[in-house]
Amino acid sequence: MMENNMENITSHAMRSGLYLGVTYSILNIFSWITPSDNSLLHAIISLAICVATFYFIYHSTRLYNEEVLQGGITYAKAYSYGLRLFMYAGMIVAFVTYIFFKISPDTLSVIKSDSLTMVSQLISDNQNLSNEIKSQIDSYTIKDYTMSVLWTYIFVGIFLCLFTSISFRKKEEVNIQEANATDRENINQKLNS
Repeated sequence: MMENNMENITSHAMRSGLYLGVTYSILNIFSWITPSDNSLLHAIISLAICVATFYFIYHSTRLYNEEVLQGGITYAKAYSYGLRLFMYAGMIVAFVTYIFFKISPDTLSVIKSDSLTMVSQLISDNQNLSNEIKSQIDSYTIKDYTMSVLWTYIFVGIFLCLFTSISFRKKEEVNIQEANATDRENINQKLNS
């Protein structure tokens, strides 16, 4: 039974992670090929990604609850499912990122250039720190960027799932309270008989 449950959580998380990973990959490629001076467009894309991510996590976890667990989800199960979903999505985005930068290595140079410009603007008063960060950005390779993308999605999943899983915890508490009320009624009926 436990093995079957693990297969179900894995297959459902992989399928949902595939959808999320492909969506993130398309949005990342779109943001890389649009000019970086169009900050309004990038802000709108970022906001849309945030809203869509919260909705997607909640929706896919709810589907997992209905399709696999038949309504028996707990906070821990929702959190575990969300982490797996983000892990698979992160692997897909990292793979697409690696392939994209292998095909178009000049895009990574543009990202490095934009990052160096931002560092120069943000840390203009501390020259030593600015130079250290600039040297790290200059030494960034495609492999480094791909791994940072993977870890970014995993850490985003860790923190987002803390909050989205709470909505499923409330349902568990209500079910426990209902079960306790039913148990109390049964005990009272037996005592009165």
